[in-house]
Amino acid sequence: MHIYERIGAIVAANRADIERPVLVAYYRGLGHLQLELGNLDDAVSTLNAGLAVTDAESGLVLERAYIMATLAQAGATRDAAHSATQLMQAQSLFASRVPRSHPAMLRVINERCALEIHAGNRRAPNCAAAQARAGRTREVDPALRAAVLGNLSELARLRGDTRRANEWAIAAVAAAEGLGTPDPLWRAYYHTARALSDRGEARLAIFFGKRSVAQIESLRGQLRGEDERFDRTYLRDKSNVYRTVADWLMEAGRIDEGLEVLRLLKQEELHEFVRDSARREDDVTFDTSETRLNDEYSSALPSPGEESKEIEALTRLQDKSRLTDAERRRLAELLRRQGGSENARTRRLKRFIAENSGEQQTVQERAIQATRLQRELDRAPAGSALAVYLLTEDKLRILVATRTSQIEKRIALDGQRLQRDIGRYIEGIGRREDVRDLGRSLYERVGIPLDELARRERVDRIVLWLDGALRYLPFYALPTPDGYLGERYAMQLLALHDDAASHATPAATAPIVRGLGVTQAVAGFDALPAMADELCYIVRGPIAGLATHSSECPEPANARGAITGEGFADAEFTAERLQTVLAAPRAFSVLHLGTHFSLRPGNAMRSFLVLGDGSRLMLDKISTFDFSGLDLVTLSACQTGLGGGRTDDGREIDGLNALVQERGARKVIASLWRVDDASTAQLMRSLYQALAANDGDAAVALQAAQRSIRRIERGGRRPYEHPYYWAGFVLSDRGP
Repeated sequence: MHIYERIGAIVAANRADIERPVLVAYYRGLGHLQLELGNLDDAVSTLNAGLAVTDAESGLVLERAYIMATLAQAGATRDAAHSATQLMQAQSLFASRVPRSHPAMLRVINERCALEIHAGNRRAPNCAAAQARAGRTREVDPALRAAVLGNLSELARLRGDTRRANEWAIAAVAAAEGLGTPDPLWRAYYHTARALSDRGEARLAIFFGKRSVAQIESLRGQLRGEDERFDRTYLRDKSNVYRTVADWLMEAGRIDEGLEVLRLLKQEELHEFVRDSARREDDVTFDTSETRLNDEYSSALPSPGEESKEIEALTRLQDKSRLTDAERRRLAELLRRQGGSENARTRRLKRFIAENSGEQQTVQERAIQATRLQRELDRAPAGSALAVYLLTEDKLRILVATRTSQIEKRIALDGQRLQRDIGRYIEGIGRREDVRDLGRSLYERVGIPLDELARRERVDRIVLWLDGALRYLPFYALPTPDGYLGERYAMQLLALHDDAASHATPAATAPIVRGLGVTQAVAGFDALPAMADELCYIVRGPIAGLATHSSECPEPANARGAITGEGFADAEFTAERLQTVLAAPRAFSVLHLGTHFSLRPGNAMRSFLVLGDGSRLMLDKISTFDFSGLDLVTLSACQTGLGGGRTDDGREIDGLNALVQERGARKVIASLWRVDDASTAQLMRSLYQALAANDGDAAVALQAAQRSIRRIERGGRRPYEHPYYWAGFVLSDRGP
C-alpha cells in the first residue's frame, strides 16, 4: 500500500504526462489491492477511475473488460443485479477482442452463473452456458474446470437434486486434484462435503470438510510478508467452511473437535485483522478413523506430478495473453492429457466414497459433555454460565455449560435474516429509535435458551463465546419479560485462550491507573470535551497537559478521581508517551485510553487511534506494544465502522480485544459503536468507582455502571435510559 501511495503522489502531480496504459495499470493494481484489504468503497472508486481512463482510448478494451469484471466482484455482495450487468458488459468486451475459447470468456460466464445461484435462479442459463463451454473441450485448465463443476454442484443442490450435486462435486475434486494446490482444492472439498451432508453421509462430510479446512490452513501458511496482502478473499469466502464443519462435528456429538475448529477460525480472523500478529501454526486434527481415511484417499488419488506445475505456470501466462505459439501448443497438449487422468481420478474417488459410506444419527437437543467447555468454565468466576454460539446459514447452535450440566440447543432459522435483524437493531440504537420490539424478537431467537438455563441454575454471570454477526449484538440490551438481560447477569466475552501461551497474571492489589485522553479537536476529528471530566473522574493524581477545563478537577495537578494514578492529555498524549508509559517495569494495572478510535471491518491497516498531537497511531503499530501484567485496558470513545451488523461478520470486534490480549492484557473494555461523549464520561465514572469497590471485577463493575447511568435523572427525566448510551461497551476477559 505504501508503494501505491507513493505512485499516487506521482500520478497526482504528473497525470497529464503519464500514458493512459500506465494510468490504467495503476488504477487496476490499486483497486485490486484495496479489494484485497477489504476496503470495498475505495476499491470501487479506484476501479471506476481506471474505467474512466479506458473510455478515452479504444486500444484499452481488454483492460476495460478486466476492470469491469473486478468491479462486478467488488459489488457482488451489495448489488448483485448491478454486478450481473457489469459481468455481461465485460463478457461483451472480451468477446470483441479474444476468441470464444479464451479462458476469460468462461470465467466471466461462470461468475454470472455464481450470481444466478446466489439469487436462487434455478434456471441459471449462464450455468448451462458454462457447462456447455467446459464440456466442448478438455483444453480448460484444472482450476477453472473445478470452479465450473463446483458451481454446477451448487446449482444441483439448489434444485434439490442431491445425486447430481454429489456427482458434480466429485468431478470438481477430480479436476482440482490435477493441480494439487490449496486453491482450488479447498473449494472442491467443501462442495463435496456439502453434497455428502445433504445425502446424510455425515462421517464423510466431516472428513472432506476437514480436508477443506486443512487446505485453507495450508494456503495461509504459504502466504508470507507482503504476499499476504494479495489474497483478496482469504477469509471473506472461507469463514463458512470453518463454521459449517464445526456445526457438523457438534451435531455428531464431537463437541471438543467442533470447538477446536472454531478456535482455528478465531485465530485466522485475528491474523487477518492484524497482518503481522504472531500466529501459531496449528492444523485441523483428524481422529483415528479419519487418519485411516486420509491414507486411503492418498493411495487412491496420489499427488500430481511436475506437469501440474507446468500447467499452472502456462495458465498464468495465458491469462495475461503472453503465451508464445510453442507455449500455447504445449499447454493444449498438457490439458488434453489431463482429461484422461481426470476421468480416472473421478472413478477412483467414487469408489473411495462408496466403500466408506454410512449414515450417522443426529439429534435436535441433548445433554453433552465437552472437555473444552469444562476447562473454560473452570477458569471463569464462580456462579458463571458459559455459552458458545455458532451461526450457520440455516441454524443457530448454542452450547451452554454450568457447573452442574452442559446442554446443546439447535434452532432452525434463516441465518442471513438474523444477521439483517441484528444490523437493523444496531442501526436503530444508533438513531435512538424505539427498538424494543426488534430487541424482544432477537431475545426470543438467541437469548431465551441461555436465559432459561441460567435462571434454572441460578448463575449471576454469563461468559459468551460469540461467532459471526452475533459479535455485534449487545446481549446486555436484549429486553426480557422483566427488564434487560444485562440487569440479571454480569456479562463478558470469552477471549480466545491459547493453552500454550504464558501471560503474566496481575497481582491481586488495589488498582492503579494510567489515563490518556484527547479533549480538543485535532486533525479533523471533533473535540471530546467530556473526556476532560472522564479523566478527572478516573484519575486520583496529576493529569498533565489537560487543555480543556473540567469542573471535576479545578486543579489538574491534583485530580480526585476513583483510582490512584496519573493522567496525560492532549499534547501530552503522544505515541512516545504511550510507549514510555508501557515500558517495563510498570507500577500500574489499569490503562485507560480515551480518544477517537476508528475500528473498521477488515484489518489493522484501516484502524487507528487519534493522538493528542493529531497524528494517527495505527493498530498494527499498537500490536507491537507490550501490555503484559495489565489487568484491564479500556478503550473509550471508540468508533467501530458498523455497517457491520448487516454485511460483515464481526471479526474486528474479536480482533481488537484479541490483539491487546495477545500482547499480555487480561481484560479489555471496548465499544460496539461510536459512543456519546457526555454519557460515556458518566459511565466511566461509575465503572471505575465500582471497579475499586469490587476487587477489580470488571464484569460486575460494568454491569453496575450500566445500571447507574440508566437511572440518572435530570429535570424529571432519564436522559441516558436508551441503550445507545449504556449498552455499547463490552468486556473481554482472557481469564487467569
